[in-house]
Amino acid sequence: MLSVLGLDDLENRLYERLLDVSSASADRLAPDVGADVAEVVLALAGLEARGLVARSSRHPDQVTAAPPDVGLGSLIAERQAALRRAQQAVPALVQRYRQAVGGRDGSDVVDVVLGAEAVAQRAVQLQHGARREVLTLLPGDPPAAVQDALDRERAVPRGVEHRLVVARAVLEQPGLLERLTDPAGRPEQVRVATHLPLRLLVTDRALALVPLSSGSGSGGTADGAGALLVRPSGLLDALVALFDLVWQRGHRVVGARDGGAQLASTPLDALDLRILTLLLSGLTDQSIGKQLGLSLRTVQRRARALMDATGVSTRLQLGYEVARRGWV
Repeated sequence: MLSVLGLDDLENRLYERLLDVSSASADRLAPDVGADVAEVVLALAGLEARGLVARSSRHPDQVTAAPPDVGLGSLIAERQAALRRAQQAVPALVQRYRQAVGGRDGSDVVDVVLGAEAVAQRAVQLQHGARREVLTLLPGDPPAAVQDALDRERAVPRGVEHRLVVARAVLEQPGLLERLTDPAGRPEQVRVATHLPLRLLVTDRALALVPLSSGSGSGGTADGAGALLVRPSGLLDALVALFDLVWQRGHRVVGARDGGAQLASTPLDALDLRILTLLLSGLTDQSIGKQLGLSLRTVQRRARALMDATGVSTRLQLGYEVARRGWV
């Protein structure tokens, strides 16, 4: 809990233990925190230097904890001051970076990131650093790779617009739909495309992460041999344009987050609306049943009811009719 203030795990346990006792020696504290006496002595010295503990005037071998509002309050104020100084330094650092970028030749437009761990770390850094928007293309990789990618999608900060396009094959994986449309998770807007040419991560339309090769399967967010970090350039413009084109042609996936607002303007219930959007995304009845936890017969029955409600006899006509009525 106190690691953000610079305390290690042992120092944290010692300080919390001292809050429960009036005073104690290193010998007494060692078994309480599960550490050697020598380790406790060093940790107490660190706490004393931070002003979190003080020596007892009557028993020099014992220490007492400083009141949290005094000791911790001082450390918090120091950290806040350090953060303000760092924040004030950012504009100058950004200016230096932009000047350096302006002087780069073509070979500096792309950085090569090698190794699965390095690629994953860079993807999380890009997402954490986003200020306006994050754009992601997620093709139909193996299930484990898709799950890892979605886990890392949660690194996107609150308040940042996040748009994700997934390949239809992704929705064939059981349980993926719920993760994509979880109201407590990310991203806010999801669309599905028949096929995606590559995995792509773009932040603020200023940086992009793409697979090092078509065989790596890593894209910006999954395991693989490596990736390319693309800086502002014609190549980056092309990647952003690719995302915009794919997004425009994709079908929106309706989830619990936005389904309520859409239901107000349609005669459909929440389940029918989700079935309809998945049908329009190209999923088979069997795949829809797996995603929504329904039997094949139930999906077919409700699809038939949608056709009857719109007065059509084929699913092709159903798609046209619901689009004409503005239901999706």
